[in-house]
Amino acid sequence: MLRIWESFFRVKADGRDLNYDSYTESGDKRLVVDLEYNSGNTSILTVEEIKQKLMEVEYVRIELDKWRSET
Repeated sequence: MLRIWESFFRVKADGRDLNYDSYTESGDKRLVVDLEYNSGNTSILTVEEIKQKLMEVEYVRIELDKWRSET
């Protein structure tokens, strides 16, 4: 609940439980087994591979087209 009091805002405290054991200890164990993402289990992309990946993103394609039309 948000209350306006003179020139201040008052936001009601979040009273939810922050016990993460329900996620880490008693939750779905398959989520914990996943390997962490690090340089040992990934590959380094070349400049061309990075360009290809970026061109898969619609936003990047649109912005690049705008930039090309301006120059």
